[in-house]
Amino acid sequence: MQVPTWFIVLLKIAFSFTASVGVNLQKLSMGREEIRYKSSGIAERLPYFQPLWIFGFALTTLDAVDDFFIMGLAPQSLLVPLGALSLGFNFVLAPFFHKEVVTLGIVLATAIVYCGTVVTLVFGPKDESDCDLAQIRTFASAPEFLWYQAFCALFFCSFSLHGARRREGYGVLHYCALAGCLGGQTMLLMKCSSEIVLNTLAKWDFGDWTSSPVPYLLPCAMIGSLCVELHLLNKGLHKFEALRVVPMYQSFIIFFGITGGLTFFQEYR
Repeated sequence: MQVPTWFIVLLKIAFSFTASVGVNLQKLSMGREEIRYKSSGIAERLPYFQPLWIFGFALTTLDAVDDFFIMGLAPQSLLVPLGALSLGFNFVLAPFFHKEVVTLGIVLATAIVYCGTVVTLVFGPKDESDCDLAQIRTFASAPEFLWYQAFCALFFCSFSLHGARRREGYGVLHYCALAGCLGGQTMLLMKCSSEIVLNTLAKWDFGDWTSSPVPYLLPCAMIGSLCVELHLLNKGLHKFEALRVVPMYQSFIIFFGITGGLTFFQEYR
């Protein structure tokens, strides 16, 4: 299914804003809960029982649903960098919600990420080919993708062990790196699931769904990866400023999202 690139970009901008609002509302809710505990001594509620956090989570879920559908409309290595658009919204939202200060270093770092996003949009792959289950299996068994998965596993384990052994515990880099690494896996699983769903609807052929459990396992793995990713991201937001967490998290998720699309779908060809 061919959809104009400009329409996908506009759609991503709109839902990136809702995701940015959602992330900042989640941080605001956890901050208020901590203040409530310190002032009254009442035990802190888990985030899942905080109404404001749930509302913020619902907004980020809308962005995830949007990603699921647009992932089947364009190459992954073109779509993932669009997530950097949330950095601009975070410039406004973080000071508004949390009274955080935007520093020159944050501005320069964000400008570099934005330049990379523009370059990707201009020179990245534009053509999208539909994939069925057989093609996805072929892609998954390619040597370059298996090496990439081994690198991701080593990266995740190394950062997890390093953070666990630190006397201070996990730092902002650990949370952002681990969440971003899982975010890349979530994007890849989302792309594969979206491709199968859209290919099924386009051909109205449910053969893949009746002959294999893979179409059902992919969304389950995607949801599991997304939940752990959001857990790590919220842990980082709870302990550190959003203006530090969001840019670092986006940098890692862009790296793993692009390399995942390039190695799995061989978009470099």
